[in-house]
Amino acid sequence: MSGTVRKRFGEASVALVAAALGVLGTLGATHFANLNNQQVLSRQLDHEDQIRREDLKRSVYVRYMSLYDRSLDDLRTIQDDRRYGTPKDASIARYNADVTLLLSALDEMHLVAPEKVYELALRTNMNWISGTSILPL
Repeated sequence: MSGTVRKRFGEASVALVAAALGVLGTLGATHFANLNNQQVLSRQLDHEDQIRREDLKRSVYVRYMSLYDRSLDDLRTIQDDRRYGTPKDASIARYNADVTLLLSALDEMHLVAPEKVYELALRTNMNWISGTSILPL
């Protein structure tokens, strides 16, 4: 090979090495940027999941308390009816339906609530339903 060819080959190889390093640098930077984006996205999704769990827990508590209050109102109506005569069938049917919904809400609470909260609600309902106390605590 003549000196000119060798010189051109050397210049071309320098250019190829520089291009290869540029491509590798770009790929490396893209890889690290992708890892960073995955971590950020993972944190965002975890945060959104946590918010959804808290919203679900709150809605289950609200449903449970609402049904608890309705069942109490139904029971008071039945007790008032007993004082002044016999309870109406509609009052008893509404009470039975609300207690059934209340027990369903209690099952939902078992899925989302801490164990101590669920146990307290369960104990309160079991005392109430079994007749240990006329009105729940």
